[in-house]
Amino acid sequence: MDKFTRLLNLVGLLQQSPTALTFAEIRERLRGEAYPQRDPESARRAFERDKADLLDMGVPLTVIPEQLDGSTTTYTIERRSRAVRDPGFSTEELGALHFAAAAMSLRGRDDATLTDARDGLRKLGGLGGESPERGVGELRLDENLTTAFTAIVEGGAIGFTHSDRTRMLRPHQIVARHGHWYLHGFDLNARAERTFRLDRIEGAVLPLPEEVLEEAGAGDPGRVASLRFRPWEFGTGEPLDAEVRLDAPAAAVALATDPGLEVLEESGDHAVLGLAVRNRAALWQWLLTFLDRAELLAPPELVEQFCAHLEGMSSPEVTP
Repeated sequence: MDKFTRLLNLVGLLQQSPTALTFAEIRERLRGEAYPQRDPESARRAFERDKADLLDMGVPLTVIPEQLDGSTTTYTIERRSRAVRDPGFSTEELGALHFAAAAMSLRGRDDATLTDARDGLRKLGGLGGESPERGVGELRLDENLTTAFTAIVEGGAIGFTHSDRTRMLRPHQIVARHGHWYLHGFDLNARAERTFRLDRIEGAVLPLPEEVLEEAGAGDPGRVASLRFRPWEFGTGEPLDAEVRLDAPAAAVALATDPGLEVLEESGDHAVLGLAVRNRAALWQWLLTFLDRAELLAPPELVEQFCAHLEGMSSPEVTP
């Protein structure tokens, strides 16, 4: 049994056992495969090395010496130590998360709606509040998305077929727009930046081995991998073309966060960005993150609605 499998089995055993276990019990329940040494002392030394590795990794393994001589020392991983702390969301925040989880559905490989978000909110007591009349979008999670995201995280490259052509891409970014995943990166064949809609890829996305990368070239490793969302684009109907003026520091932050944002005008002290807006509330929230460094310029109806929103925020609450 390799070390990684042995550590997984040890953690699983200590997590599931209702009582703390001695080393002899651990060895017996793992059927001798984890610590098969004939010499008990050699087996214990191997166990002590594994225990030290788990503690170094932050696994909350507890040692309970029941006798002064340590002859019946037991080991456990208490369930309470693995519990996630309550993040302290307010009722309004939980309601907003519930609304968002219901509005944007995620679908897995079996085409069944994933329930992880709702299950997590249920544990936090946050399934109350209103639900949207209909969803604003649907995103699918499949093996191709997993492979592409892994390549981004690990700095690798992928190969796939798109429009009847074989592509080799060093991916930089996965973007969710209008209910679809888009994959952006450096095309090793075209030697240029390219964007592909993930559901239009034909067949499987495959990781490329290092020798293929060396033959094709390393691409553009200077780009930072990222996963981007533009919540103001979520929704239905025709979008409004909005113009937002940001001062230079705010523009630098916005473009570093999402380099694909459309720049309509740029000078030394400001930049004007073009946004396709379907979700006004999401746009308000994004603008407010920049405080007075952002100004909504157009269209007039959107500017008027944003001003009304700001006035509503500043008005004192009236209590009966």
